[in-house]
Amino acid sequence: MSASRNEQIAAIENWRDANCFSELQRLVLQFTDEVNANVKAGRATLEALKQHLSPGEIIELLIIIGHWRQTASILETTEVELEDFAGKVDILEGMTARR
Repeated sequence: MSASRNEQIAAIENWRDANCFSELQRLVLQFTDEVNANVKAGRATLEALKQHLSPGEIIELLIIIGHWRQTASILETTEVELEDFAGKVDILEGMTARR
């Protein structure tokens, strides 16, 4: 399944109903939602994710989730307003995915 990044960004709030995410992307989104809602992911989601990611990659994902939560908490609590260009600059343009 090859979906454009713009299509995925537009669908992210309703990712469960969207058809533009791969199996791995759906597992990462499920894992992220579970960690954010419950502090930890469910056993079934973790086991499914282990079929695609190494233990180190799962730890890396947890660190990214935690970092974003921390950043969001700081920005929301201090009511920092984002710059006008926020979200409009594609910092990944021209990069290729690692395999």
